[in-house]
Amino acid sequence: MLLRMYLALFVAFFLFSIDLAEARTTEESFSEKPGIDFFGDIRSLLTRQTDKRGDLSNTDYINQTRIRLGGSYVFNDRLSFRMVAGIRLSTNQESVVFRLQNKSDGSGTYPAGTIALTETSVRYVISPNLTLTAGRFNSAFALAGFIPRGLDRFYGNNINLSFTDGFWLRWHAGDWILHGIGSYNTSGGSLHAARPPISFSSRRSRISGFVAVQHSETEGLWVQREASLSITPAAVLRNGALHPLITGTARATVRLPLELSRGDYWIGAELGFIPVVPSPEDAGLQVDESLTIIDSSAFAWMAAAHANDVYPGHSVGLHVAWLEPQWYMSSNVSPNTTQIELRYVYRPLDMLSIDLRYRIRQENIRPEDQLDRRRTSDLRLRATYSF
Repeated sequence: MLLRMYLALFVAFFLFSIDLAEARTTEESFSEKPGIDFFGDIRSLLTRQTDKRGDLSNTDYINQTRIRLGGSYVFNDRLSFRMVAGIRLSTNQESVVFRLQNKSDGSGTYPAGTIALTETSVRYVISPNLTLTAGRFNSAFALAGFIPRGLDRFYGNNINLSFTDGFWLRWHAGDWILHGIGSYNTSGGSLHAARPPISFSSRRSRISGFVAVQHSETEGLWVQREASLSITPAAVLRNGALHPLITGTARATVRLPLELSRGDYWIGAELGFIPVVPSPEDAGLQVDESLTIIDSSAFAWMAAAHANDVYPGHSVGLHVAWLEPQWYMSSNVSPNTTQIELRYVYRPLDMLSIDLRYRIRQENIRPEDQLDRRRTSDLRLRATYSF
């Protein structure tokens, strides 16, 4: 019954999108001319996942779909408004509910069976080089490429319904773009990727700050040059005291100077460091902290290689990630995980992409209450239609 319901919704939204004149994809910008504009996307995926720990193994088949529909209204060349609603559905959900709270259960996204407003924002162009967005919005600071992964702020990836409530300043300063984001957290959590045991119980943790700097030139050797820093006061409990959660990340991607008849080839990496993290005792982790690089801190890294358009519309990529047990900031990779992913993407149309992914994940440090490390593999087929 549930599967039939969301397949019917999928078809309804697909037919509606075909009727939209001058349809276009919508991740970043408002219309340039005064007036109203409609947009959205439909993403459906089928996953076969196998979890194994020692001799115990379990395999699941999951169907999931996310539908987002939005509109923007441009009042003039300075002021715009944007609203996006999303629904996330799965064959293993129990019901469908409309959610208003701006916190998740710790995964950095609303669960399946959720309808939510993921964007309600006003954008004001203060000057040609300075823009302010306020309200509920999405932002993405991830490693460049068609396998987008991030160690800190990355909203709305895959089929997630996530956002931040606050403000976002963007300043174009010469060849660089500076970002400043202030976001609100409730006492029960946030819809950033921060996972428990990161705590928001203190009033001092109600506001998080995030700054990033990125180079605007992406057409030459450098595809990406970017660094960011996020701070949430009094969010880390360690040895009975609350400490600020400080996360520093840096990302870079280069275009390989290969003289081939086809393709655009990239390699990149992201590094992350958190100076103070919860101790295993405070976090409820059954791992030996002495096995980490620095006892009281957390490191993480990602690396990726992309072969774009090796044949028109066809791309292949490889992504590898490694996170220490106390890295709770990523919505793409779980803590205490090494992850390897191979992905093939086919784009028959500008508005349609189909990708096939095979991924392996394994615990880095074996929990002390287990005899073996957990290993998960999954094969996923996904289609995305944007309008």
